[in-house]
Amino acid sequence: MKKSPVSIWQALIGSLLIVILLILQSSRLDNGQLVVEMNSIIFLLINYLTWAFMIQLVYSWLLSIDLNIHSVLTKLVPRFIGLMILHLIISNLIFVFFEYIASQASPKESLNSLLDILPRAIASRGIDLLVIFAILKILDSQRHLNAQQMELSELKGQLTQSKLDALHMQLNPHFLFNALHAVHSLIGHDNEKSRKMLINISALFRKMLELGNQQLIPVDEELELVEAFLAIEKERFHDRLTVTYNINSEAKDTLIPSLLLQPLLENSLKHGISVIEGKGEIKLGIQLRSETTEITLGNNYSPKTSSTTSTGIGLQNVRRRLETLFPSKFEMNIKSESNWFAVHIIIPRHDI
Repeated sequence: MKKSPVSIWQALIGSLLIVILLILQSSRLDNGQLVVEMNSIIFLLINYLTWAFMIQLVYSWLLSIDLNIHSVLTKLVPRFIGLMILHLIISNLIFVFFEYIASQASPKESLNSLLDILPRAIASRGIDLLVIFAILKILDSQRHLNAQQMELSELKGQLTQSKLDALHMQLNPHFLFNALHAVHSLIGHDNEKSRKMLINISALFRKMLELGNQQLIPVDEELELVEAFLAIEKERFHDRLTVTYNINSEAKDTLIPSLLLQPLLENSLKHGISVIEGKGEIKLGIQLRSETTEITLGNNYSPKTSSTTSTGIGLQNVRRRLETLFPSKFEMNIKSESNWFAVHIIIPRHDI
């Protein structure tokens, strides 16, 4: 059975407050003194405390009914009348009992007194029950709305996590394909270098597995992944690849998306360094501002031979992850000037 949005204890406290307000409203001053009829106090207490103890019954009997014409006529109205009669019997029996003890009135006198006030008592119970029904209906609707909002929030969170997990699953195979292709190209030509690359690939994937489903990690951990990744690529490019870092000293305690830099590095190597003659240079900068973290990764390239307009899976995934993690709160700009290509990212600052 579904619980009422108002507990018995809450109903009891509310009933006592209503009784106090009604007593103060109906009391009068006599020679500067507050005069209150004891019978009125007892009647009000019995009336509202009885409703308080019946709150769960009222909820389960009335709030479980769909509010359509057929249900209202065949279920709601009969149950409404039944609750009024039940409350009337219980509360008045208790009242007669207290009146008999207090005034020593005979049962016949108490019954006659009860019959005199019966029409007014029935109307009073009907009004009370209508008010209680309306309050319970409002609170139940609010509780249902809160539950729906919480469920929607949980579903959105699950969807966001699913999207991010899917992007991670795309990143790893994409990198693995490129790395294995590089190993394949070295087998038979430089077996020692291919062996080292396989060892470095294994080490990198071990670090990736340790990340699990962490979406934000400290800059230091991301740089460890960068070093592991570049160790593989340096076996390919040897002395042709130079990497320069410009990392803010305080940035190590800042969180950034995990594996954010890997696809950017892949893009630099694939569309820049690998297709130019001579030495290639990659510059990685991470700077902190008061409310943002700025990440810049650039590389030299040749406009004649490099594919600087590529929008492959690497850059697409970076933008999608940023959109999912920081909706409308990030910037990702791609600049190509002279012989230099750079990706500039601004995200909200998150310190550990």
